[in-house]
Amino acid sequence: MRATELLFALEAERERRNPFPEERVLLNPRNGKALTRPRLYERMLALGKRAGVPDAHPHRYRGTFAVDMLARGGSPYDLAKLLGDTVATIEKHYAPFVRELRDRAGA
Repeated sequence: MRATELLFALEAERERRNPFPEERVLLNPRNGKALTRPRLYERMLALGKRAGVPDAHPHRYRGTFAVDMLARGGSPYDLAKLLGDTVATIEKHYAPFVRELRDRAGA
């Protein structure tokens, strides 16, 4: 599935569900309760440690996701929409890590 297809699927699902802003998305698989922010952070650090990834905080995964999406042909506009950011921020912080985008910018 291409990144733009994923974006449209996520938006369609969000519209279908029409969630409240305070509604939690991630649930603890053991008890079905919403993960709190500190518990999610703790789980991410533990999973990163288990996988040999140092300092595996949420923004590290955000950056990995962003660069991967751009490298796979996702548009900076779609990525900005997914991350709740601006295209300028995407181009400043993530695009330099993608060789193809760097080459295009220099052309």
